Order: sequence, then structure tokens, then C-alpha cells
Amino acid sequence: MVEPAKVVEAALVAITPSPSNNAAVNATPVARRAADQLGVDLSQVKGTGADGQITKPDVESFAAARSASAVTAPVQTGRIIASPAAKKAALDQGIDLHQVKGTGPEGRIVLADVASQADKAVPAAIPVSVVPVAAPAVVAPVTPAKQTAPVVSASGRKPLSRIRNTIAQRMTQSKTTVPHFYITVQVKWMLR
Repeated sequence: MVEPAKVVEAALVAITPSPSNNAAVNATPVARRAADQLGVDLSQVKGTGADGQITKPDVESFAAARSASAVTAPVQTGRIIASPAAKKAALDQGIDLHQVKGTGPEGRIVLADVASQADKAVPAAIPVSVVPVAAPAVVAPVTPAKQTAPVVSASGRKPLSRIRNTIAQRMTQSKTTVPHFYITVQVKWMLR
């Protein structure tokens, strides 16, 4: 696997113009060698050595500052890496996943990221039209939504999972729809 720092360094060396006037600059031989390796133009580096001489740390810090400013955000492709739960939550809440910063492994968007984005999001104003009302309407009572947590009955049992429920239905179906024959036999045992 190629290290990202090496890739950035190789890219910088490839796009940096070759140092042309490094010979006319007051620099140590070690700094010149480092500048040649890193592709740094010594005329742009400020020396901190004796009499303004450029040293190896000067070249390295200049190269590090240049590479830090040259590193950009990764190019965004059409593919969004997000967990299925995060995708569903974003769809339900109307959140664009391109605007969410992932904190999961390798920048993956997880459910917590979508929840934090939903907290930050400002709901859009809904246009309201004014309609004159002649008489108050009778409003039906509101029924509560389905409970998502398993309900434990007084006997301490919780409801079956979907797969266990299906198994129970199929076993009951096989017992009630398939004919069963019970045969009893009487056997006499003789003792000697």
C-alpha cells in the first residue's frame, strides 16, 4: 500500500518547476541536496542560518508548508459511503448526504452523523394559505403511533421476533392441514 504522504510528495515533485538558480543562493550543501530531492527552489526559501544562510531545516519546513497548502479535499465522486441506517434516516429527514461529514471508518457516514446534521438543519418555512372557516370541524381522536420497543407483558414474556413468528405459523399450518394418523397397538409381554 502506498502511503498518502509519499503520493502527495511525488505529485509535488512532478508539478514543481526544477530549481534553476539554486547555485546563486547562500545555502549549505546539505540544504542544496535536500532542495534537489524535494524540488524546492532555494530562491523562495528564507534562510535562518548564519548571515541568512539556508539550512536543511529551512528547506524541510518550506517543503512541508508548501505540501500542506497544496493538499486539497478529496475529489467528490457520485458515490456516497454511508451505512444503510444513515441512508434511510437521511431520506426520511430530507437531508442531502453530500452535505454530511462522515466520522465513521474511512469517512463513512453513520447514523450519528445524520442525527447531528438534522439537529443543525433549519426546517424550511412552509407556506400557509389562509382559508376562511365557517364552523369548527369535529376532529377525530389521534391514535398513538406504533411502539418500536418490545413490550413485555405482565407474565414477563416479550413478543416473538419475525422469524420465530413465521416458524410458529408454519408449524401450526403443517399440523392443521396435513392429515395425521395415530395408531395404537396393544402388546402382551410374557414373562418367563
